[in-house]
Formats: sequence, structure tokens, C-alpha cells
Amino acid sequence: MKIQTVIFDVGNVLAAFRWKDYLQAFGFSPAFQEELGRILFLDPLWFEWDRGVMTEDEIVEIFCGKHPDYRAEIHRVLDNPYDLVREYPDSADWIREVHGLGRQALLLSNYSRKTFTYAYEHFDSLKLTDGGVISYQEKIVKPEPEIYRRLIDRYALDSAACVFLDDSPANCQGAEAFGIRTILVQDRATARRELRKLLA
Repeated sequence: MKIQTVIFDVGNVLAAFRWKDYLQAFGFSPAFQEELGRILFLDPLWFEWDRGVMTEDEIVEIFCGKHPDYRAEIHRVLDNPYDLVREYPDSADWIREVHGLGRQALLLSNYSRKTFTYAYEHFDSLKLTDGGVISYQEKIVKPEPEIYRRLIDRYALDSAACVFLDDSPANCQGAEAFGIRTILVQDRATARRELRKLLA
């Protein structure tokens, strides 16, 4: 079946989720960067940051409660995390290319309120899309089945006419369970070429 809708994740697809570079910018030692990355961005609690049931401030306090010796550093890193994600220079052109081929472009991304609000204001690619489902707005996160179902229902999508690009195998598997084709984004240039072939 011909692809009619391209569904994009944001982190590591349209924008770099660059937590290692972000921590380095604070001047922490390499060992401390690794430790802080492990206790923040690799903790399952990070999913709750994106779920949006609790506020970002509440999540920060939970992190501080779990790691009280790092309270000051956790606040430095998470109070204003706007540079944690940076749009790739060619992402807006990627959305324009999809539109130029007559296809719809939607978002499906795990994102917190604070950081998505900032990203939508500053990332051209997000404003060019035709809508989408963002985790904090729905109080559900990928790869939970309901987030895919909600996107399909909201936009009356034919799953077989969709392709989803994400950097997480688990998230791709979640989409495949609904009959959506997927492209696992490990190299963006390769993924873009693969998408072009599907849309040709």
C-alpha cells in the first residue's frame, strides 16, 4: 500500500537528544558526567518526566530525594534544560520534502511540557508538521500501546499507509503492533534515503 503519512519521533530523528554534550558543557569531570547521566537520563523515572502526570519540578525533587548529595547539580542540569535537545539543521527540509511528495507529516514523541514548549517555539521542523501526539499532553509514553492508538484515531489513519521513524527499537515495535511500517533511525542519512525509496 502507498504510504500517505510519515510519522516522526523528535529526539535523535528531527533533533539531537544530546545529554552527554549537555552535561559536558557544565564543566563536570568525565566521571561525574557519566554518573549524572546514569542517575538522570538513564533512570526509568525519565519516562515520568515526559509523561506529564507530575510537573518537571516534582520530578526534579524526586531525583534530588534519590540522590541528595547531587541536589545542586541536579537543579543546575534540569531547572532550565532547553539546550538538552537541538534541532538538526536539515530537519525542516526533511518535512518540506515529505510535503513536496504529497504526504502528511505527523509527530509522535515522548516530550515534557517545558522542553516541548521551548522546542516548538524554536525548531522550524516542528511547526511545519501537520500535528501529532506528544506524551506530556496525553499522559502516556511510547512504547505504551495507547499512544499509538490515540494518534491513529485522532487523525483517522490507515496504519498500513503509515511509516514511523524512531531511534528506539522498542518504540518501533510498538508501532509495528498496529501494522505501521517503521524505519529504525540509527543513521539519519540512511533513514532519509530509505524513506525516499518508500515514498517514491
